[in-house]
Amino acid sequence: MSILEHTLKAAMMRGGTSKGLFVLKAHLPARWEDQEKLLLTMMNPLTGLGGDKPTSNKIAIIDKYVDGRIADVSYLSGQVKPGKIDTTLSCGNTLAAVGPFAIQEGLLVATHPETRVRIFCENTGVIVHSIVQTPNCQLSYEGETQVDGVPGKWAAIKLNYLNAVGAKTGKLLPTGRPQDILDGIRISWVDVAVPTLFIHADDLGLKGNEDISVLGSVSFLTRLEEIRQKAALLAGLERDEAAMRISIVSPAGNVGAVTSRCFTTAPLTVHSAHPVQVALSLTAACYIPGTVAAEVATLPSYGDCFMIEHPQGVIGTSISLEKDSEGGLIGIPEVGIVTTANAIMRGEFTMPFTRIKKTEQ
Repeated sequence: MSILEHTLKAAMMRGGTSKGLFVLKAHLPARWEDQEKLLLTMMNPLTGLGGDKPTSNKIAIIDKYVDGRIADVSYLSGQVKPGKIDTTLSCGNTLAAVGPFAIQEGLLVATHPETRVRIFCENTGVIVHSIVQTPNCQLSYEGETQVDGVPGKWAAIKLNYLNAVGAKTGKLLPTGRPQDILDGIRISWVDVAVPTLFIHADDLGLKGNEDISVLGSVSFLTRLEEIRQKAALLAGLERDEAAMRISIVSPAGNVGAVTSRCFTTAPLTVHSAHPVQVALSLTAACYIPGTVAAEVATLPSYGDCFMIEHPQGVIGTSISLEKDSEGGLIGIPEVGIVTTANAIMRGEFTMPFTRIKKTEQ
């Protein structure tokens, strides 16, 4: 047997509070099974580029979108898990780096002073417009925007989610109600960008601003998992469904509209900061009368940034609302967020593999 080397062009990018491996679909094998095997090799935590946290084990597969009238590029998001890559949901943090990556790889031409990159999220079918800073038609990461949980200041990237209501379930309120009572606990399901289960902190005996070390204890996660499984059935989701998130909500402290502690699922894990798409779903929930989020939120003045307090600071969002003549909510055409991204490295990943030599005749 002989050891050969195979190289694949790739980049490591940070988007928001996450980072991951970015590759062009054109450079990958045709079959998903082969793609997954290759990407898992690249993201091996010891011999590859993988990290020790979920937020540093992301995959992004980027391609030119088939219909230029709708989008410029497609984005398939993946979360690396033991032996598999979960593509159930799109990662909103990693999404921030899709626009810059597409520009630096030449998938579209930059414009001055900004470039709008229309992104089709394959995981959910949602279209996102990413506004990237490109002064003099050159991609720039330099700026004055700071994201809590990310060192330094960077160029602002605005992400506008278009018609993101019902991204997974097809409904704004998956149960058909703004609030349900589950074993004496108030809960609300809202699906904007990602289906999110909102739980009133009081009902769990919490203040809502606890440190993640408390919320990450085995005893608490076991209790929360029991609630999650029952709540999933109410929303028409499977008990082991990964395509959901959880937010424990409570009144804000000093600077925000609401306080949130988030959890990803399958397996249930407390988030060290705040997922972008949960922030968008929470923003919408706070404007829907009757939800547990609306009960604890203090809404900002119209047009002001909606600030959510989380373990590492705050995250700001925006929302566009459609109302009827009586002021009732009838639609949420757009939700958005300002974030940042940067390229960590670009190059060729080297993968050793074996091949049996042909026997000489």
